Amino acid sequence: MATDLIDKLQDDNTPSWIGSESVARNVCGLAYLTGADTTVSSAWALVFALAANPEVQKAAQEEIDRVIGNDRLPQLSDREHLPYVAAVVKETSRWHSVVPLGLSRASAEDSEYNGYFIPKGTYIMMNTWAFMHDPEVFEKPMEFKPERYLKDGKFNPNVLDPEIAAFGYGRRICPGRHLSNDAIFLLAASLLAVFDITPPKDESGKPVKLEFRPSSDVVSVTVLFLLPDYGILNLNLLVHLLISWLNGRISFMREHENDPDLQLLLENSRKRDKQRAKDTNLETYDYAALADTVEPLSLWRIRMEYQGLVDPDTDYIVEPHELKEFPKAQHTFRIFVDVPNTEGRLDEPETRLVEDFQGLPKSSDVLLFIKKAIALPISCFRPALPSMLIITHQFEPHRAVLAPFLGSFPSSKFTWEIESAGMAEHMGQLQYAKASHFYRQHKADGERHKEEGNIAFRKGDRKGAIAAYTQSLRRFEDAHCQKVLEEDKKAVMKLMAMTIANRSAAAVLPGEGQDIELAISDGKKAIIANPHYAKGYARLAKAHHANGELSEAQDALAKALRLPELENEVGLVDMLIDLQTDGKGLPENNEEFETFVKRLLEEDPESVERVKNINGLWRKRITEREV
Repeated sequence: MATDLIDKLQDDNTPSWIGSESVARNVCGLAYLTGADTTVSSAWALVFALAANPEVQKAAQEEIDRVIGNDRLPQLSDREHLPYVAAVVKETSRWHSVVPLGLSRASAEDSEYNGYFIPKGTYIMMNTWAFMHDPEVFEKPMEFKPERYLKDGKFNPNVLDPEIAAFGYGRRICPGRHLSNDAIFLLAASLLAVFDITPPKDESGKPVKLEFRPSSDVVSVTVLFLLPDYGILNLNLLVHLLISWLNGRISFMREHENDPDLQLLLENSRKRDKQRAKDTNLETYDYAALADTVEPLSLWRIRMEYQGLVDPDTDYIVEPHELKEFPKAQHTFRIFVDVPNTEGRLDEPETRLVEDFQGLPKSSDVLLFIKKAIALPISCFRPALPSMLIITHQFEPHRAVLAPFLGSFPSSKFTWEIESAGMAEHMGQLQYAKASHFYRQHKADGERHKEEGNIAFRKGDRKGAIAAYTQSLRRFEDAHCQKVLEEDKKAVMKLMAMTIANRSAAAVLPGEGQDIELAISDGKKAIIANPHYAKGYARLAKAHHANGELSEAQDALAKALRLPELENEVGLVDMLIDLQTDGKGLPENNEEFETFVKRLLEEDPESVERVKNINGLWRKRITEREV
């Protein structure tokens, strides 16, 4: 809506544009203010109704599976083909009156109704809840029955539509009702396409009895609700999570990674996936039965990407020059099953399944992965077969093992092939071009947020600086994930090291909100991102020193000065000497200087060990009094 209004402004002259912009701003603002709580209230009621009425949920899911299939989410254009799901939305607006008493009106003049005199200016409340629960109009009104609106699979015009009252009356009926209906339909259809919504279980393993208790506020809402297998969650989390998911973004997930509600959701999702895998025997699974569910022209593509050297103990990505430090590091590979996105495009696919392998996967590993992709995909997909399975040329050595299984399906419904080298090269070029585009975009966004952080830091705005640096790091991470040249990845890693070090500096600023733990953690991360970045060691040392950890601060600087690339860094040398002399600097008196050096190099065991392999400028200053 906002973008449409903006587009309409483009051709207006300046005076008209100013007025139109004001209208556009007001329309968008009112749409948000009036829909933020009302639509959320309907969303809560929808989730509750589905959990409390499994037969309704099952009927709606069967309709979606029959009409849409398993390879995409429902869209608004599907609504006319999903009458039962649309009826669920209608019944939600009837069963739960979001504004139970409507919005008050005032009589414009004296009037009389059924013998009652109503003076001008009298406030009138419309009992919407009573209209929607009138047993003479709706049979068994307290029950959630979407089928009441349908006859022979179509909407029954003889049944009263809840919209006659749910959104108000007359000329002042809610203008956002169509937007609300669209939003709730997409929410309902997408939830039903992906999730089974059930009540949580009590300590004995029995489902908890659900009791619907809407509030008596002007807008009837309830803060907490029950979600399948996830216990009590905050409603705003679900709504924002679903909006982010439906928009194809993961920014909400990343920005709320420490939210306890989200952690609970993800943890229980992992538990459910583990249980599902435990309950599914891939060796005895009836794959052939899925042949009857194949959607015409559905396409999957299986590909593999090299993920680099990874240390199995820490999951740290190891650079070739770090192999001595991480001798257990192994080459890792990741296999994907790509399916077209909701727009039917495979150049920006959705992922049906992804799995990591230490070492190049064997033929048996690849076969098992394909079986999982069919029978045990990630939880937003159902078991299914495509009509066409494309396998990239990297898997050509496994053809002999894959062929018997893939050839067992009816060729009239399922075909498969391994890409030719030429096709693989063409796809690789397309992917590289796409990756390069997104790399540049994410890198530019990261640099912009980094500069915003620098500006906030210079103003002493710790909170603003940390927030901007965090956004910058997320964009740099997005850039680093792209399949681009190694030199491009190294360039963005250096930017990440600088940004992490800057965030450490912001976190250690004295005063309210100082976060020493973050400062130390970021100092270490900056060093990992770029082992030759001097400021990373300096930030870590400063954070340790601020925390009263003098030895750790000196160790951080000593580690840097042992590196040939950093042994002559003046700033690091000055910092270490400053810590070693308690801020006094090297003694001016020769006798005091010799005593200091002897203690540092010979008498203090901790110091002797720390400076043992430090050469360069620090060694010269200590042994030759070079300044």
